Amino acid sequence: MEALYLDRTNKTPLIDLNPDTGVLSLTGRSISDHPIDFYRPIMDWIDRYKNDPQLRTVVNAELEYFNTTSFRVLLGLFKKVAEIQTSGHYVEINWMFEEGDESVMEAGEQYQSLVDATFNLVELED
Repeated sequence: MEALYLDRTNKTPLIDLNPDTGVLSLTGRSISDHPIDFYRPIMDWIDRYKNDPQLRTVVNAELEYFNTTSFRVLLGLFKKVAEIQTSGHYVEINWMFEEGDESVMEAGEQYQSLVDATFNLVELED
């Protein structure tokens, strides 16, 4: 299975999905006018990865800003990754936010309550 790498833009995050390490990284902003279209290839990649995942899959999400539609799409992405656990594999999601960024932290708390996987809130110091 091939890795998926998409460069960051002003409206979309950097995406680095590595099937060899089981690390899926999302970094930057997610304010695309069409987040469903942007995340579709990522969701498709995760569907393929679920067929032969690593024993440990880690999602590192460091999103400085995202819009409401992206919030919903990301929830679907996190839930899809969490499904990997049903085959006896371990999934960990790290939601990273800048120190004092209440809105991103609260979004992480919402995800944490909605996603059935180990979900860590990681505060980054300035």
